[in-house]
Amino acid sequence: MSGESSTGRASEAYFFRSRLDNILGARLTAENIDSYAEDALTSVIGLVDQTLTAYREVSTQDHETSYDEETAAFEHFGLTDVGVVLDHIQGVASEITNIDQLITETPAEQRIHVPPDQTSPNITPGSGEFDEKRRIPRLKTVLFILSQDFDVDVHNPEQVQISPGTVGEGMMRRLGYTLVDVPALNRSVLVCDEEGNATFIFNNEVMAEIGQSPELIAELTKSQIRELLLANPYMGKRLIYDSEYFVPGIRDAITRPVYIEGLNASENTENASDDRYLYPAMPEGYNWNYGLAGVFGIPSYVVDEAVASLSAELGDVLTARYGVNITQAFSPEQQERIRQHLETQGMLDRPPEGSLTARRIAIRNDLTPSTVQRIIDEHRVELGEIFTYNWGEHEEALTPGQQGYILHILDEYGHMREVPEGYLTRIEVAHELGLASSALNRVLRKIHPSTLEPEYRARIEDELTTVYSPEQVAVIIEAHNIRG
Repeated sequence: MSGESSTGRASEAYFFRSRLDNILGARLTAENIDSYAEDALTSVIGLVDQTLTAYREVSTQDHETSYDEETAAFEHFGLTDVGVVLDHIQGVASEITNIDQLITETPAEQRIHVPPDQTSPNITPGSGEFDEKRRIPRLKTVLFILSQDFDVDVHNPEQVQISPGTVGEGMMRRLGYTLVDVPALNRSVLVCDEEGNATFIFNNEVMAEIGQSPELIAELTKSQIRELLLANPYMGKRLIYDSEYFVPGIRDAITRPVYIEGLNASENTENASDDRYLYPAMPEGYNWNYGLAGVFGIPSYVVDEAVASLSAELGDVLTARYGVNITQAFSPEQQERIRQHLETQGMLDRPPEGSLTARRIAIRNDLTPSTVQRIIDEHRVELGEIFTYNWGEHEEALTPGQQGYILHILDEYGHMREVPEGYLTRIEVAHELGLASSALNRVLRKIHPSTLEPEYRARIEDELTTVYSPEQVAVIIEAHNIRG
């Protein structure tokens, strides 16, 4: 290498990485699907050329092949995933092309799906001009989403059946609806590429329960479908087209096809930033922060902190698509380095089997965490050494024996007791006597404390309170009568 400064190299590496992230961060819409992958492919190839030019300006090394030179350039600027990215984008482009061919080769049925309502106007020959509506490739987009997000082989008739409908003479709509039946997901979709037409997504199982089928639904008008959805909201969903939210809207509707009258796609969809299909899928053997948190049995933020601490050591981290998430993907070697770091920091230390935190003890016994924590703090000497996790607030975990001691103390205090039948609280005793609480207190002060022993405390809605047995209530009533 020539006398390239580390600052200059870092600056160029940041520039190239930002360019690549901008290219891969492009969101898919129904309106850009035709050029989505091809445009990205052209941009990445242009970025590769820029990277090579910049590399040649600082490199004096000879390379046997152009592939070797590209690899060296990518490594020099921290773009080691470019090869994977190019392969992935090419795969996306091929899938879109194959879906195009599938649609073209699927013959239209001689039937009208979603026929017009009786009140819909027809076009009378010679009755004037009308504006041509845009054609938006929504069918292609739906099939692409099924392929990418739901792992459905749209080219396999056993998983997807595509039935394009036609239009009748005089209809305002110039393009037919297509019925897409997806037995692999128990879903079906009615979609039309002409703007101004809603998309309908159905749950085939619920449909069957009310005696319907995708074929029967396709014979209904829009008004009839809407009435059916109003009466059976879990049967499906009606999606009004919105360019920005169509993709997440379709994905959300396939996942949860529930009809809510008047709800727009933008009001009930997943995060639209997940509509980035140009990032490569997470390779086998790689893992993300939440996955590592599950493997190590620690909170995900602890993994994030470890990754931040090891940023220089981990080197280039692949950004990949996992489900609908765009996330960092760690190689097996990077995962091992993260594990070693966590282990060195004591983050992977484990308490004895069966240990529980105060929060878990509280949940299991229908108590508040603060109540359990107070008992722990008051009895640390009796409890002895308590295991402490090394993350966050240094949360403690108590062994089964320590848990038993805590529950015993809680029971003595009354936290574990329910109010016995026939026992009354102070408020209930006051009500029996027709007294205010302050007046009852004056009555109780007249009674010798030993007369009301033993004091019994019980839990009412997570609050400890003194309750009185029938015998104790009788003593209070007698004292009140004498006083009166």
